[in-house]
Parts: sequence; C-alpha cells; structure tokens
Amino acid sequence: MKKLITVSMIVAMLFCNLAVAKDHGFVTTLWKGIPSKSIFRVNIEKIDGKDANSAVNKQVKAGEHKIEVSLVFDTNWATGMSTTLDEIYYKTMSFEVEAGKTYTLASKVNTHATVEQQRDGSFWDPVIFKVH
Repeated sequence: MKKLITVSMIVAMLFCNLAVAKDHGFVTTLWKGIPSKSIFRVNIEKIDGKDANSAVNKQVKAGEHKIEVSLVFDTNWATGMSTTLDEIYYKTMSFEVEAGKTYTLASKVNTHATVEQQRDGSFWDPVIFKVH
C-alpha cells in the first residue's frame, strides 16, 4: 500500500510539473560570459515593471514580456572602457515567451566602444543567448 501511495504521489508531481510547463516559461541569465565573442552576463532587474525575484530561473506566464536587465561587464576584456566601471547600465527587452521553454539572457558588448558610446550606453545590447 505504501508503494502505491508513493508511486501515486510521484505521478501527481510529474503531472503538476507538466501543467506548470503548459502555461509558463522561464527566464534566466548566462552563468559565465564568453569574452572572446563579446558576450557578457546580465542581471534580471524587472519583469513587466515589477522587481524580479532572486530565483535563478524566473517563471513567467506564456506571452509577451518586458524584461529589464543590467549589464555585468568586466572591463579587463575591453579597450579603453574603464569609464564604465562606475556606471550601471540598464536596458529593457521585449519578447514572446513560449510555454515550456527557458530563455537565457546575456549582452552583446562592443568592447572597442568610443567614449561617447560608453556615455550614452549604446555600446551594448541585451540578447536572448539561448532558448531551450
């Protein structure tokens, strides 16, 4: 009888996970940058205007979302970009989240940006690095 209850609970949990995946996707960030490809990390700050939770994978309903990210950039991989050290750069990206998929966000950085590009923040853009 205990085995039947245990198996029933496991099956129920699996169906619950499938039900969540049916209506939701996930947004996460790249764990480690790829400086050789000018790809760097970001932090997810807000989702649809609300502060993001601290979870690694942020669950969102399927549909269109606006995600605000901040750049996590190591100037050791850039030329003449030390002025960016004291700044926090934010950008918002919009995209459609499909149920059951995970979107890994990152940034594409121009590591040879001019001082003007550094000042106005145009030296980087948030990107969807991977969908799985």
